[in-house]
Amino acid sequence: MPLHLCLPGVWQACQLKQHYALNAFTGPLDCVRFTLRTKGPLGLYKGLTPWLVFAFPRSAVRFSTYEFVSQRFRETVSKESQEGELQNGKLDPYLSMAAGSIAGAVEFLTVGTPMQCIQVKMAHDAYSKVPRFHGFVSAIVGIVRAEGLLKGLYAGLGPTVLKGAVNNCIRFSTFSELKYIYQKYKLNVADNRLTATFENFSTCPESDHFQAVHEAILNPLETMLLGATSGGLSAIATHPIDTVKSNMQSLSADKYTSSWNCFLSILRNQGLPGLYQGMAPRFVRVSLEIGLHFSLYEQIACRIDESLFN
Repeated sequence: MPLHLCLPGVWQACQLKQHYALNAFTGPLDCVRFTLRTKGPLGLYKGLTPWLVFAFPRSAVRFSTYEFVSQRFRETVSKESQEGELQNGKLDPYLSMAAGSIAGAVEFLTVGTPMQCIQVKMAHDAYSKVPRFHGFVSAIVGIVRAEGLLKGLYAGLGPTVLKGAVNNCIRFSTFSELKYIYQKYKLNVADNRLTATFENFSTCPESDHFQAVHEAILNPLETMLLGATSGGLSAIATHPIDTVKSNMQSLSADKYTSSWNCFLSILRNQGLPGLYQGMAPRFVRVSLEIGLHFSLYEQIACRIDESLFN
């Protein structure tokens, strides 16, 4: 959990400085070296406090919304699977994409956008010639006083919600499919081992059948790797949206008339590579963060299920 909470601040700070410095750095490592030289190790954690404060409510909103919508979809479709135990409860890929999109949109309509607005402005302000903010509370007060509640904390709402919806559409559906495919593979391996042991599979003791199913359950590391894969794919797919979102939430956002104007301005001044500034650190951060998210979520859900049924 500490790794999940700290990495966003480290990598996001680096990523944001790449966005705003407009080619002042040759790459992520150059950005890290500059920050360590000018601000010290704590400089890598600028803007971390909003992530710490909002991490738990964001995860709670995202996963609870996904589970709620998924359950409503299952009840509506009333689809009974014929492919064995591992298929039970598995949502259709398209419905999983829809549920993920809704979960992401709700997350960023409620707590995600204010968190990112505060975090982006704090990270940007820290590298201004005359910093205005002296902490998390100071940042909130300063932002609301200068820009108002809605404009200050919900700037860039459109691209932020869009990014959240697309991100979670990719993450939940990809993770669900990868998990199903890998579990099915593990179950087939276990079944083949039992078939090789017993001449007639039907004569296999029930305890061995149970053991085969148990072996197909993913361990935390496997879950983390699948989650990291889905997170990495979402980071690649949505990075241009994230670039626009970060610029719209920065302290210099007034120079843009809209998200579309921001997008066109980046293309005109920096070309297509401008939309992918900070891609490397964000890819690493998102992969690790989402891998940990899914691994922790699966383990917690499993423990809750065990306690309820026991």
